[in-house]
Amino acid sequence: MNSLLLLTKKTLGQVEPEDRAFGESMLLKFLHNLEGQAQELERVILYTEGVKLAIKGSESALSLQFLCDSGVEVLLCQSCLEYYGLDPQELVGEVSNMQRIATYLAQANHIISP
Repeated sequence: MNSLLLLTKKTLGQVEPEDRAFGESMLLKFLHNLEGQAQELERVILYTEGVKLAIKGSESALSLQFLCDSGVEVLLCQSCLEYYGLDPQELVGEVSNMQRIATYLAQANHIISP
């Protein structure tokens, strides 16, 4: 098994700006439902806007923390954190670089990108 969840935005799928809140709520449901299938995932990678999902105290971060606690590696793009001015101490997951992220993406047998 080498399944990877790739999160690049705060919504599930592409949504119109007026539907953003709906897309965000659907992503939260998706993450919550993945909690019961943590054994199927090897890692979660967050980059671009997706890194905002890891902010401690947010609903999405609770699901990510559950996945971490279940042995799933959660990786956050360092350049993206810097771009958005996010403090790694306030996030769930491990700071990583694009070289490592690209390697994991290339090696994955299955990439889930909702």
